[in-house]
Amino acid sequence: MMRWLPVVGEILPWLAGLGAVSLVLLLWSPILGLLPLALLSFIAFFFRDPERHILSHSWAVLSPADGRVIEVSEIDEDSFLFQPAWRVAIFLSLFDVHLNRSPVGGRVTYML
Repeated sequence: MMRWLPVVGEILPWLAGLGAVSLVLLLWSPILGLLPLALLSFIAFFFRDPERHILSHSWAVLSPADGRVIEVSEIDEDSFLFQPAWRVAIFLSLFDVHLNRSPVGGRVTYML
């Protein structure tokens, strides 16, 4: 199912508010109305949530984010696992989708 505006749902009130401000300012002064309209466009682009076609294999591990892997290192994780773990650092540019997904299936049992 294709959504009309593929953005993260939590950002919709901000987009509606900026849209209203843009409309009022565009009617009053077209030059002033361009600033909130540009901000609205940037926020909608930054928080976009495109549909992904994901493999449904139980053994598949997917990337949690768009971007470029800049580091893969072994760390001593002493907050939850209390053992060595692998850390994967991903750099997201302004043009990448800034939405993190779960790379594997599971259940959250602990949060800091």
